[in-house]
Amino acid sequence: MTATINNPVSLEKKIVSATGYRIPLVAGSQMYSALLVDEKKRVYMATCDLRRPAYLIRLDPSTGVIERLGNMQDITGQTDPEMIPQSKIHSQLVRDNQGRIWFGTHNEEMYNAAFGSLDVYPKGFPGGHLINFDPATGRFTDFGVHFPQTVEWPKNIQELGLYYLSMTRDPKRDVLYALLGDRIHIAAFDMTNGKLLDCQPAPLPYPYADHLEPRGAGFQQCRDLRVGADGQVYTFTHSGQLMRYR
Repeated sequence: MTATINNPVSLEKKIVSATGYRIPLVAGSQMYSALLVDEKKRVYMATCDLRRPAYLIRLDPSTGVIERLGNMQDITGQTDPEMIPQSKIHSQLVRDNQGRIWFGTHNEEMYNAAFGSLDVYPKGFPGGHLINFDPATGRFTDFGVHFPQTVEWPKNIQELGLYYLSMTRDPKRDVLYALLGDRIHIAAFDMTNGKLLDCQPAPLPYPYADHLEPRGAGFQQCRDLRVGADGQVYTFTHSGQLMRYR
């Protein structure tokens, strides 16, 4: 089979310039979806690590300086070494009408064979925290755990608290929508005060993320969601199932 390119682009005429910035290892070794650039061209990022807290960090490209703005263990007040730490920010960074930056916490240990067993963290994972950061004041606000684990001493991952996978915003109503795991749900929050407006389980034949699916159940992990022009929220699974929240 031969493909025809009607308007080929010569790569020889393209000059790409890039500048790399090294993030201090103490602030985390990984990054996922959490990236935002403000009107001052400052770059906000959030990190992930194992057995260490996630951070919200900020880069000023004009100086190359990277600031550690917040440690998620400190912000959430979680200090119990027998609990899985708030070690990951997987969700997007979302700004509201007041310029505050919203995100939710997750963890890296839950599915890591070396660090994630309940033998290491017998008290499980309390649940992800909904948090915002106000660049104008430099203050974080922790709205707590809305979806906590169901027992004090969990015996399996299904009993752990829900975490934040993805976020988006309806700019017309200043409503934040969040995709939660490991039992897949979509939640809506009032961005003026952080209050939970609604939460619905995803209509999946098997309600957990891909790590927990039985053989033959299909790949049902959800990673993203968006508000459509109709004001309704859409997400999809890796196996191709489209879902609408309204």
